[in-house]
Amino acid sequence: MSLGASSVLLSSATAGNATRFVVADHGYRAVAYPAQPSAEKKAPIVYLHGICGKPDRGCDSLAAEATRFGPFVCPRANTACGQNSTWSGATFAQLETVDRAMDLVAAQTHGALDVGRAGILVGFSQGAYAAVPLVLARPGRFRALLLVGANVSIDPKRLLAAGVTRVVLAAGQYDGTYAAMRTIDARLQRTALESRFVDLGPVGHTFEPSVERTDAMHDAWTWLDAADEVAD
Repeated sequence: MSLGASSVLLSSATAGNATRFVVADHGYRAVAYPAQPSAEKKAPIVYLHGICGKPDRGCDSLAAEATRFGPFVCPRANTACGQNSTWSGATFAQLETVDRAMDLVAAQTHGALDVGRAGILVGFSQGAYAAVPLVLARPGRFRALLLVGANVSIDPKRLLAAGVTRVVLAAGQYDGTYAAMRTIDARLQRTALESRFVDLGPVGHTFEPSVERTDAMHDAWTWLDAADEVAD
């Protein structure tokens, strides 16, 4: 893929000692954070935002955890929705958007992100519904999934065949998907796909845990990063 001319716009948001940056190419935009110095991997951590949203808020909120394990890439969805964007259309079009973001960040960070390594895919709300088909369409690209606030359909055998070995499901107690996601996790516990459910506490439809549940989410990220990278 030809990247064309790209630009980087620094912002004041931080995760640890890292500065957020924006990559842009011919009107396309993605938000990213470099990995923290302690990160041992160069595999990408990718965040898919919710419906008619933008990546900035979720990327900023999740960056402190995500960048413990690798570069954090937050693409803008593939279809305009007013001033924001949404995930729609064919899976290949959504994949192209994710690939473009990773390529732009890899080029800008001069090798700090290895697009050939299996990473972690994070999806919130509509982004979680988009995440599963993307993983299935690109076997070996991701080794783990974090799905928040979405009653997703998961076929454990297909995910394992695509190289995903661990899944974290998360929802707030006042989220409409809370009960369904607990049920999904209970079903996955009886399969070869490793799964955990994280209760985000007394919150609604959000990716941010309550104060008393931050440690649980911290532990879930660590567990996800330990997912095996399936050899080709």
